[in-house]
Amino acid sequence: MERRRPVSSTLQDLRKEAGFRTAKDFAEAVGIPAPTYTRYEQDPLKIPIDRAWKIADGLHCSIDAVVGREHIDVNDMRGDFQKNFDSLSPDSQGLLEVIAAAIKGRENVKKKEARAKEEARYDAYLSYYEQAFVESLDAGSTLGDSVIFGSDKEKRIAFERYLFERAAKKRAEKVEANCAPREEELTLNAASIIDTDGKTVFCDDPRFDELIENSLRAIREELEEEYRKQDEAEIEKIMAAYDRLHPRHNTFEETVRHLILHYGDTKLSDIDEETVEQGRKAVESMLAQTSEATPSAVSPDDKHQDNHKRRGSQ
Repeated sequence: MERRRPVSSTLQDLRKEAGFRTAKDFAEAVGIPAPTYTRYEQDPLKIPIDRAWKIADGLHCSIDAVVGREHIDVNDMRGDFQKNFDSLSPDSQGLLEVIAAAIKGRENVKKKEARAKEEARYDAYLSYYEQAFVESLDAGSTLGDSVIFGSDKEKRIAFERYLFERAAKKRAEKVEANCAPREEELTLNAASIIDTDGKTVFCDDPRFDELIENSLRAIREELEEEYRKQDEAEIEKIMAAYDRLHPRHNTFEETVRHLILHYGDTKLSDIDEETVEQGRKAVESMLAQTSEATPSAVSPDDKHQDNHKRRGSQ
């Protein structure tokens, strides 16, 4: 006989019924940093609307259910696989879980290998672009001085700016190259064009040339936006490689990021500002407790005065 679980609709229950045994697994599936998602399970009402949509899509339920305003029977969320699993004996369930864990372990190995391969590729890109960047500098300029002799932060900002400027130049060339055939087709071969109202305008219409220009402008803007997003994604990966090879610890925020990265079981790209703020508070709390527990240091002058007082009292 199929067992029924208690009716509940907490975010944790919804996540488990959706097949995600840990918060980290689900967080990775929906693209939310694991520490941040864990806090959402503790206080769903504080989930931002954009992430509530992500979570609701991942759990196949409503936003109201995610934030706890709607209580649903989690048993109704179970698919055929989960129902069949629940009908098995405890021994069979255990065996199936062992098999599933082995398969998941193999998948994790493949993901790590793929991630390492991609990181190696972007490390190579970084080496190429860093060399091109240094060669592009005028050694007598302020920018050159800041990159060669400046702080780590100044070097990083200058390099990232170089990548964006280089990408913008290449992007403009790509847009023009892709627009040229379309422009030729419209200007030489088009006998008519559809206006914004969906009406056909023929070449003898006074508005025809203007509509052609508007169409070409729209094509350029669409290509520009598409290529811009591609460039931003590539630059983000190159800068991630930069941060791997040039770790920054010159600010308190970067120190917190470093601690979270190495002790929080997460990735650098997953560390958002909310996570950093939580880490900041935790570190400040630890420092405060340490300072309270540590006896205050006594300066040599204080020691001298204390000894002088003792001799005077004697």
